[in-house]
Amino acid sequence: MSEKLFSGSTLHLAMKACRSLGKLASQREEAAFAHEYAQSLTSRVPLLYCVLLFNMAVLSANFVNVTPAWLSIACPLAIAPFVVLRAIHWRPSSVARRKVTTLRSDLRKMSVIEPAIALACVLWALGLYNWGNDTQQSLIHYMVSITSFVAIMGLTQMPSIAMRIAAVVIIPSSAWFMMQDHPNGMLVALVQPVVTILILAVVASHHRDFVKLLQSRAEIEVRRRDATEFAEINQHLAATDSLTGAPNRRAILDELDRALAAHPDDAPWLAVIDLDGFKGINDTYGHAGGDTVLCAVARRIAGSPSVKAFGRLGGDEFALILSGSLSTEEAVSAMASLSGNIEERIAYNSELLRIGCSVGLYRAQPGSEVTDCLERADSVLYRAKRQAKAKVAVYEAQDEAALEERRTITRVFNSTNLIEQISVVYQPVVDIDTDRIVSLEALVRWSPDGETWFLPGRFVDIAESTGRIAELTDAVLSRSLRECPAWEYGCAISVNLSAADIIGDGAPERLARVVRDANAPNEAVIFEITEAAILSDYEDAAANLAQLRSMGFRIALDDFGTGQSSLSHVHRLPLNQIKIDSSFAGVLETNGEARAITSTILALARQLHLDCTIEGIETVHQLAAARALGVRHVQGYVFGKPMNAAQALGALSSSPNAAVPHSFHEGIVQLRTLRG
Repeated sequence: MSEKLFSGSTLHLAMKACRSLGKLASQREEAAFAHEYAQSLTSRVPLLYCVLLFNMAVLSANFVNVTPAWLSIACPLAIAPFVVLRAIHWRPSSVARRKVTTLRSDLRKMSVIEPAIALACVLWALGLYNWGNDTQQSLIHYMVSITSFVAIMGLTQMPSIAMRIAAVVIIPSSAWFMMQDHPNGMLVALVQPVVTILILAVVASHHRDFVKLLQSRAEIEVRRRDATEFAEINQHLAATDSLTGAPNRRAILDELDRALAAHPDDAPWLAVIDLDGFKGINDTYGHAGGDTVLCAVARRIAGSPSVKAFGRLGGDEFALILSGSLSTEEAVSAMASLSGNIEERIAYNSELLRIGCSVGLYRAQPGSEVTDCLERADSVLYRAKRQAKAKVAVYEAQDEAALEERRTITRVFNSTNLIEQISVVYQPVVDIDTDRIVSLEALVRWSPDGETWFLPGRFVDIAESTGRIAELTDAVLSRSLRECPAWEYGCAISVNLSAADIIGDGAPERLARVVRDANAPNEAVIFEITEAAILSDYEDAAANLAQLRSMGFRIALDDFGTGQSSLSHVHRLPLNQIKIDSSFAGVLETNGEARAITSTILALARQLHLDCTIEGIETVHQLAAARALGVRHVQGYVFGKPMNAAQALGALSSSPNAAVPHSFHEGIVQLRTLRG
C-alpha cells in the first residue's frame, strides 16, 4: 500500500512502527489496519454529525426571528445535506462492505471534507453573532465550543483531522469573540483555546494507546499466523518421510484407517512391499546408495496408476492402498507389474543397481482394524519372500491359520522357561578323508508341553521379536557345553548366533562368560553367523567377532554363497571357516553352475587358509559329487538325523558299546565304500 495513504496522520506512524517488527509489510496486514481505523470511525462519525445537525437546528431556531431567512434558514439547509450524506457515508453497514482501496480513498478525503464542513458551520455561526443579543451570543459561544470539543473527542483515532477541525473552528471563533463587546467574549476567547489544547493532549494520549493496541493486535496476529504455519509445517513433517517425501508410517496407516471407515463394505487392499537385497546395497555402496534406491522406489510406486495411496513404513518397507473394487487377479497383476518396474536397474553414480522386491497382499474385511490389516499383510509378505519365483503373495485361509498358530506360540514362548523346555541335538561335520567327526553343530528344539517339539524355524524369529533371543542363545550354548564335552574327544562344538548376539556392547564378554561357567575351553567353541545377521550393523558386528576371535573362539560364516556381498565379507571378517549353503548340495549332481561355484569357493577357502564345509549332503550321490570337487568336510542327513548328546559322544568315542544311531554307521560305511 502506498505510504501516501495516511500521510500527515499518526496512522502512518503506527504502520511504520508495526513494520519495524519485520513481519507486517504484506498487503494483508496493511488492509487490516485500514479496516481497523475505518471501523473505529463508523461508531463515532455519524454521531458527531447528528450532534452538529442538532446544534445547527438549535441556532437556526433561536435566530430565525432576528436574521434574514437566507442566513438563519437557507445557509443551514445548504450545509445540512453534506452533513447528512457524510453521516450516511460513514454508517457501519456501509463501511463494512467497502474494499480496502475505497477505504484508503475515504480516509484521504476525510482530512479535507470534515475540516471544510466544520469551517462552513463556524463561519455560519459567526455570521449570526452580531444579529443576536447577549443571551443569543452566549448560545453561539456555547454551541461553537461544545461542537468543537465533541468533534475532537470523537476523532480520537484520527488526531490529525481533529487538529485541523480544532484549528478551523477555534482560531477564527476565538479571534472573533475577542473583538466583540460581549462581556464574556474575552474570557471565552481565552478559555476556548486552552481547553482545546488540553483536549487535544488527551486525544493524543488516547491515540498512542490505540496505536499500541493495534501494534499488539498485529503482533498477536503475526504470532498466531506463525504458530498456525509452524503447526502446519510440523503436521506435514510429522506425516512425511524426510528421505523420500512420501507419507510416513503414521500417515499411511491413518489413511488406511480413513479408507476402512469410508468403505466398510468395500474395504481396500493393503499391500506391503519389502525390498530384497537392499541391505547388501546399503553395505556395499553406503547409505547414499541405499537412499538413492529408496527414493527411486518411492517415485516408481507413486507412478503406479493402481496405487491410491502409499507410504514408507520404515527401513526398506512400503505400504500401499489399492481400491477395494479390484478383484484378486487384478490386484495381483497390478502388484506384479509394479514389482517389475521396481526391479528395473537404478542409476547411482556410474553404476546401475539392481533391487528385488516381495509383496504381501491382504484384502481388508468389513470391520477390520488397521493393526489387523498390517499384521496380515506382513505375515503373507514373509511367505512371498520364501517363494522361489512369484514374489507376490495373497493372504489366504491357510495364512490365517498360520497366523493364529504363531500368535499362540508367541504367547506360550513369552512365558516359557527356556532352560527347562529346550533340548539340544547335534549334527556332525565329518572329515570324509578320515571318517572322523571334526565338529558337532548344536541345534535347538523347543517344546511348550514336553511332547510336541518345534524346530528353530518355528520359534527363533519369535525369540527375536520378543527380545529373548540372547537368552535362548545362552541357554543353548550352556546346555550343549555341559552335556556334550566334545573337546574331550578332540572335537569342537558349534553354536549359531543371531544379530542380537554379535551386535551391541558387551556381547563378546557375555558369550565368553557362558563358556567359562560351563568349564569349556574357548578353542573348542565355534560360533556360526550368517550374512543377514551382520548386515544390520556391519562395523559393530565385525568388531565383536574380532574380539571373540582374539579370545580363542573360532568363527564360521554360515549359509555362504547366497548373500550379495559374500566375497567382501570373507576377507573383511575374522573367519576360521566357511560353510557352503545347502542349496548347492541339492543340485550338485546335475547343475554345472552349482559345481563351478562350489569349486570356486573351495579354491578361495584354500587360498585364505580357511576350513570349508558343505551343508545339506543327503545322499551318497551328492557325497560322491562333493568329494569329486575336493570337498573334505561334509554335513547332512547322509549321516543320519541330528543325535542327542549321548549318541553324539558315543559316535566320538568309537566304542563298540556306545549308543550310536544306525544311520550314522550306515553313512560311514557308504563313505568308505565310496573311497574304495
